[in-house]
Amino acid sequence: MGYLLKYDESTKVDNDYKCQTTPKEITFFAKNKIKVVDVVCGQEFSIALDSNGEVYTFGSNSHQQLGQNLLSNYELNPTRMKFDNNIVKIECGWYHGLALNNLGEVFMWGNPLATYVTIFKDIPLPVQIDFQTKIIDIVSGSFHMGAITSDSKLYTWGHNQYV
Repeated sequence: MGYLLKYDESTKVDNDYKCQTTPKEITFFAKNKIKVVDVVCGQEFSIALDSNGEVYTFGSNSHQQLGQNLLSNYELNPTRMKFDNNIVKIECGWYHGLALNNLGEVFMWGNPLATYVTIFKDIPLPVQIDFQTKIIDIVSGSFHMGAITSDSKLYTWGHNQYV
């Protein structure tokens, strides 16, 4: 069995977080008999995918990157997101998350352009990106995203300085 590791409240010093120098297990998953098969990490937040296609987010929520319309700026405990179909892949960037479901649909939440474009609003809950074709793979950089269609077409979007 693998372990998922994190920062936690015990790493807080003078209202600021320091680096956790040794790995620390996130016991939520083992306690709840949840088998984590993938994890991605953004700016102070993480997204985990379990063996049943369920997605969990935790950490900073400064730009709604936890995708659950939470009022708090952070959530230390993993919280399950709500999707209608099984998720097969997760990705994240600096302040956003992406999920690909078993039907080839892509969902995004958070704010992929928070650092660059102040007119782009935070997305508090996952929204489907309309490709009008089946997507077979997704990827994300800090401020840009990519997707490959079932007929091998490549799409990119986000901060377009280099995309």
